Amino acid sequence: SPGIRRGIYIIPSLFTVGNIFCGFYSVVESSRGHMERSALLILVAIVLDILDGRLARMTGASTAFGEVFDSLADVISFGVAPSLLAFHWGLWQVPRPGTAVAFLFLVAGAIRLARFSAGTHTSMDFVGLPSPAGAGAIALFVLVSPTPVQHPAFIPVVACFVLALALLMVSNLPYRSFKDVDMRRRWPVT
Repeated sequence: SPGIRRGIYIIPSLFTVGNIFCGFYSVVESSRGHMERSALLILVAIVLDILDGRLARMTGASTAFGEVFDSLADVISFGVAPSLLAFHWGLWQVPRPGTAVAFLFLVAGAIRLARFSAGTHTSMDFVGLPSPAGAGAIALFVLVSPTPVQHPAFIPVVACFVLALALLMVSNLPYRSFKDVDMRRRWPVT
């Protein structure tokens, strides 16, 4: 029936909306000084991003709109949110250089997503570190010690880590995508 089919197309988009919400709320929480909550929201956004893509592929509900919508959501959740988290957590004591480093991460993430969306990839593997992985690395780094960085000697460590992730995202290094893993396949127990 047409109503059921329309519902199948809407389900992945609902996960994308959840992804956007987590990215937005992560920004709100990092600006309030709640670094742990901000980082956890980025990790939830990663799970929702994985689920929306898997659901779209499993149900045959992949659309051009869904792909663009997902990419725009990713700029928020895996570009804006982690760059602001990195700034508010570890780069806030050096406002100008800290802003520049956080902005470079955001730009690298946007370039990575645009390159992926433009279809310049030819295999099932990714070229450049996927933006969810870069965002997840920042979130996990923050979760190790959620209290904002106080010691000036640690600021260059944070800056180098964020810049390294930005460079990996725009690099030509191949990364396994795991999109060819069949979740419906039956695996033997023994």
